[in-house]
Amino acid sequence: MEKNGTITVTGTGDIGPVGAEDGAHSAERTLGGLPLALLIVLVVGVRFATA
Repeated sequence: MEKNGTITVTGTGDIGPVGAEDGAHSAERTLGGLPLALLIVLVVGVRFATA
């Protein structure tokens, strides 16, 4: 609902991912795959640059 340029969201239920008791993920779990993802991006970038 929008009124005077302000958007208001109402409702019930979960709006976040299911995880720990409070529905949150730890930073370690969230960032766990970051080194592997960066390695893949680096390899693809180098292959693209040298092609």
